[in-house]
Amino acid sequence: MALNMEKKTVSGERLAGTARVQVPLRSESASTGVREAAEVLWEDARLYISGAEAHDGSVRVEGTLYCQALYRLEGDSAIKTAQSETAIGEEIEMEAARRGMAATAWGEVEHLEAEYVGGRVVFSAALELGCEATEDFEAQVVQSAAGEGLEVKISRFPLRRATGEARERVTLRDEVSLPSALRARGVLLSRCAVRGVVCQREEGGLRVGGEVLLEALVRCGVEERPLAMVKYAMPFEQALLLPQDAPGEPAAQAQVKALACQLDDEEPEDAAIRVSCEVDVSARIYDTREAACVTDAYGTADTDYAVKTEPLSLSSGINEAQGRSDFRGEILLGDGAGVGAVLAARVQPCVSEAEGDAVRGVVESVCLYVPAGREQVACARGESPFEIRLDQPLPENARLRVEAADADAVSVVTGRLEVRASLTAKASWRQETALPAAADLIPSPAAPRPSAIRIRYAQRGETLWDIARLCRVREEDLRRLNPGMEQPEDGSPVIVWA
Repeated sequence: MALNMEKKTVSGERLAGTARVQVPLRSESASTGVREAAEVLWEDARLYISGAEAHDGSVRVEGTLYCQALYRLEGDSAIKTAQSETAIGEEIEMEAARRGMAATAWGEVEHLEAEYVGGRVVFSAALELGCEATEDFEAQVVQSAAGEGLEVKISRFPLRRATGEARERVTLRDEVSLPSALRARGVLLSRCAVRGVVCQREEGGLRVGGEVLLEALVRCGVEERPLAMVKYAMPFEQALLLPQDAPGEPAAQAQVKALACQLDDEEPEDAAIRVSCEVDVSARIYDTREAACVTDAYGTADTDYAVKTEPLSLSSGINEAQGRSDFRGEILLGDGAGVGAVLAARVQPCVSEAEGDAVRGVVESVCLYVPAGREQVACARGESPFEIRLDQPLPENARLRVEAADADAVSVVTGRLEVRASLTAKASWRQETALPAAADLIPSPAAPRPSAIRIRYAQRGETLWDIARLCRVREEDLRRLNPGMEQPEDGSPVIVWA
């Protein structure tokens, strides 16, 4: 019987490489014109990634770092604000990257410090930037084969590829009414985060929705509460045009490009914050389908077969892990004074270790409060450890992000603040499959069959296929002679000939 082979071209997406770098970044606010000493009370930063482009041997990541701070000049009770905006253009080395590959990037502000130097607020940030490059591939493989005495091993595997993508920018505008009792005087700073992004198919493409959680620190005309943190959620929806017939499941994400908050104080008793927010919304549709090919072969008669392999490394999906924890930490007040009112709290999780299903690190906390019996706002800082357990272990190449929400602080005893927040850890990584696919089968004269072997004692890790191939018998004959045996244990006897 002649050798008959059916070959097929398979195509999909595979990961070319990933890379991470730590990037120190220095940014300065505009000059205040005042060179006196000052105390920085609060600093905050937001990182926006605008895009990534693959080059030969590297991926260029671009974005913007937005920093803001509250400070107070020495001898002055007034709180002032400072802001900076710094462009990012980082060339990240990646040996396997090639021009024309698809590239994606992400980033986090791991740590931020601010100091007042020579009339400017100088921000020192530690960023982690990550990127990956992917490419489409085609390969011709042996899908099936038949011949006299030919035994083949067929492996099935998933193939994943993007079938459509789109990106749009949505502008949100809203007004947040403020209680007249606050006697609001202005917005000192604002920060935001995107939560709950979901997408669903509709005629003509996708509809992506979610919400932007806004926090605005407002200056008030109330003696016992000079500042107030206002929190507000702005929902958003955006339609994305995509091919109606694009097969697969959609995945969406969103990030804030720009945020502006301004107090409308024409009527102080009915003050409101005018909010303008630009959100970049993007989505891709990924199609996953099953394919099959020959991955091994041998002969049991007078002809043996050499397998010419085409190693395939392909992306078969995205794995995700998550976990949450209720954080509790303490800040000791240096002067041991009591607390009249807690005004605002910010927490920043900093990951130091991710091992197995455990994520550990420290939470950097900043609180603004009014000491008991005083009028001037004070700042307190502290660090406390945290641990989050995920629902599955992480591989080394996982993309991990820890977010904090609902941060606040309360005075529990004199000289101490308790900081509270909800921490959520989310991780994702590509599921890569390495497959020794057969590109061709080459017949050759077979060596004499080792018919003297009647019983073989399985070696560690050997399968029935491995033993059948070694002894040049059919795997189904081994299963018939060893009923109920699926995976032989180390040292167990396997009957080869009856």
